[in-house]
Amino acid sequence: LPHTNRKMPSFHVPTAFVLLLLASTSPKVNAAVPCNSTHNPCEELLWKGSQCKHGYCTNPFQGGCLTSLLREEEYAEKYGSGSSASTLRHRALSLQRVCNSEDSKLSPFCQPNADSGYSEVRIFPQNWETSIAASWILQIILSELLDVPTTLETGIADKNNNFYSEENRMDYGNSDAADKYASFQNAFDAEGGDCRMYKSGNGEVGYVPCAHSLPETWNSMEQILFDKQKMGVVEKPSSTGVIGINGWFITKFSVDGDNSLGYYFGYQGNQTRQKLAERFKRPTTWKDYCSLISTNNCSATDEVADRAPAEDGSEDGRYFVDGSYTGHFRATDKNNCTKTKECTGHFMDYRK
Repeated sequence: LPHTNRKMPSFHVPTAFVLLLLASTSPKVNAAVPCNSTHNPCEELLWKGSQCKHGYCTNPFQGGCLTSLLREEEYAEKYGSGSSASTLRHRALSLQRVCNSEDSKLSPFCQPNADSGYSEVRIFPQNWETSIAASWILQIILSELLDVPTTLETGIADKNNNFYSEENRMDYGNSDAADKYASFQNAFDAEGGDCRMYKSGNGEVGYVPCAHSLPETWNSMEQILFDKQKMGVVEKPSSTGVIGINGWFITKFSVDGDNSLGYYFGYQGNQTRQKLAERFKRPTTWKDYCSLISTNNCSATDEVADRAPAEDGSEDGRYFVDGSYTGHFRATDKNNCTKTKECTGHFMDYRK
């Protein structure tokens, strides 16, 4: 959180209550669910109150997530009187969520911000799911239980990740380190830390991102964060208690064919070398497939390539292009344990 002269909320609401509530319900919430006059799956796929409007299902939680879920009878029994959960349920049902700067002035889904002493809090969700989900949970707690107006800053003018968006949007925002920490600087520079002053571009051409909170950051960002901390722009971060890892993945059909590949033991030792070399062949670039494998240089469609790569060379090194090149794997001398003593299989980034 950037330092400002305005007081910021202290989070003493039992977040576990909100997490358990969301986990105990299983609406299949999807962004931008299409619909029309003859096919209206809105309430079936989302939640009660979702309507088909302009070709898509509206967000059933515009008036509040907790309000929508907790009015169900099962929660009246589940969260009996006298418990903290019961108190929170009564609070959520007795008042609408507080409006934020993205709500229309006449919105029936929220109540105007009372003079609670808080300006609007803006959260930067970045562009991955855990950070987005954490941002939504914070927005729900602040807006529905603490009466603190809260919006989400994507860092891109035409991207929206507001939980209460009528269109039910889930746009992926910017995750560039320099940009998101610049948004903290903008909040620090704003009078009273109020990001709403940048809504019109602060009198300049262009969009000005501004944010107060970042749910997640990674060790690779430590230096930038430390520099901002020394400048007094941000507070010292604390651990979320979550361990992030990068993993290797294998297709299910490969494990079905050889269940030893489902465990790391199946990859250990020289005794597995030949097996892995035979199983995991080398990927072939599109250009190499057409010049070395195809019988017609991809001038005609076959089961692998629909066409040759683009003439400008931009697709030569691609291993997969949806609808045009399915990819091709082949054994090379590196897979041949007779020719190559240190033979190996191969793994790759599937996104290339």
